[in-house]
Amino acid sequence: MKNKELILFPAVFLVLSGTIILHRQLKPTRTGFTVNAAPDEIGCPENIQNRAEWEFERLKDPVTNSIPADIRRKELEFAKKLPYFNSTLKNNTWVARGPYNVGGRTRGAAIDVTNENIIIAGGVSGGLWRTVDGGNSWQKVIKPFQLHNVTCLVQDTRPGKTNIWYYGTGEVDGNSANESFSAPFRGDGIFKSTDNGLNWDSLPSTYSGTPYHTDPWDFIWNISLDYSNDSTDIVYVALSKSIRKSMDGGLTWSNIIPFTNNGPIYTDVAVTSTGVVYIAMSIRWN
Repeated sequence: MKNKELILFPAVFLVLSGTIILHRQLKPTRTGFTVNAAPDEIGCPENIQNRAEWEFERLKDPVTNSIPADIRRKELEFAKKLPYFNSTLKNNTWVARGPYNVGGRTRGAAIDVTNENIIIAGGVSGGLWRTVDGGNSWQKVIKPFQLHNVTCLVQDTRPGKTNIWYYGTGEVDGNSANESFSAPFRGDGIFKSTDNGLNWDSLPSTYSGTPYHTDPWDFIWNISLDYSNDSTDIVYVALSKSIRKSMDGGLTWSNIIPFTNNGPIYTDVAVTSTGVVYIAMSIRWN
């Protein structure tokens, strides 16, 4: 009888071990897609504590190395003093201004600094539109054969330069054609206007002519201009996996963050009125 017990114990142990190993190999899923979290990712099954540590690092006072006491109440009191709470905007009635039906999902919009009745708006699949009467009527300002894919838009607001506009193309996530996970809507570089948005041409330095092939200029998150320099047309662009800079209005480019396959997917760039540049980068969590 004792011999049978000794034989049974190893067998049970092997079954339990196999169950534990199988459990460790399984990955949690979200909407049917496997989550391939690496052991060092924040909040992953292998290190859930990472999430709490990350939150603490974001919220702590760097001087005391602790989260200030009663900070939530103080935050709410501070928030009540912000301009929004004292403005009448929250009580306003909003009216849709178009363009209707054909504009697509709008990703970029800007008001002409020289005339508030001139507005330019672009959609990820509807092209670029311009109004001169505050939105009562709209005109498509890109040609039928040009890429109808706008993700960001900016005007050069410097005196004597306000006729210059730029828009970027390409959307990694959230696009109109995103029927399945990670179905990117490819763009093809930057378009530029030098007649206050009436006509647009692709910048040759960003154009490949093959938006169906992978190219660093396929996905543009944002374009930001340096208004602190009156004589040089300095342009920064936040691309997926890259940040680039032009000193000649987009004719040539240099790398701030070089393009690599493992580079940051989500990026952004902003320039202050004094020329200080800020960039943000993030990776995707699947």
